[in-house]
This record gives sequence, C-alpha cells and structure tokens, in this order.
Amino acid sequence: MQYKIVQITCGLGNQMFQYAFANSLEYHLQIPILLDKSWYET
Repeated sequence: MQYKIVQITCGLGNQMFQYAFANSLEYHLQIPILLDKSWYET
C-alpha cells in the first residue's frame, strides 16, 4: 500500500496549513495521508 506522510510542526498557522495540505493531497492523490506529530514529543 502506498501512502504519504506530512509532518506537523511549529505554530498554529503552520499547523493549519499543513493539515489542509494533507487533506488536499489525500483528495487529489486518492491515497492515505499520515500525520506525523513526533515533533511535539521532543
């Protein structure tokens, strides 16, 4: 199975853009998109 990963980082504005970008990719590419939030664990 093919999928893409989008990393969520930085401030709220960037996070909103990254989330919207991931949703757009999922819609246009018709493949699952995973959100990587490991940046917050450091």
